[in-house]
Amino acid sequence: MPATIFGAASGAHFNPALTLAIAFDGAMTRAQVPGYISCQIAGAFFGAFLVWLMYENHFDQTPDAGAPLAVFSTGPAIRDTVSNLVSEIIGTFVLAFTLLACQADVAVKAGNFYVWAVICAIGIRLGGTTGYAINPARALAPASLTRCSP
Repeated sequence: MPATIFGAASGAHFNPALTLAIAFDGAMTRAQVPGYISCQIAGAFFGAFLVWLMYENHFDQTPDAGAPLAVFSTGPAIRDTVSNLVSEIIGTFVLAFTLLACQADVAVKAGNFYVWAVICAIGIRLGGTTGYAINPARALAPASLTRCSP
């Protein structure tokens, strides 16, 4: 949905890992990367903040301190830092590699549906391990917000 709504304005840059891959591929200048990543992190934090505001009363009534994070963030089924990190790296790599490799023909014709299909395929294969955030901004912003909230 964000790609459909904001894609024309941003080039659908919502993922710092994809921005780095696109810069590495030469489709954007490396000088643009810090600005894009700063905006991605700020946008993810703002979105997480809006979700937190919406559910703040529910969070206050929840005895499990970790439950609020599950409302707007992913989490591992089994907490194993190395395994969880490897899963996210593989998923993010597959996303970046697939989108860069196929962008010329398939992605342009299929539009955002193609991106959705790639993300769903990653989720089917890797979603059970970590919930497949495959986006550092989307994973870290909610986590930092819940760590900072009382």
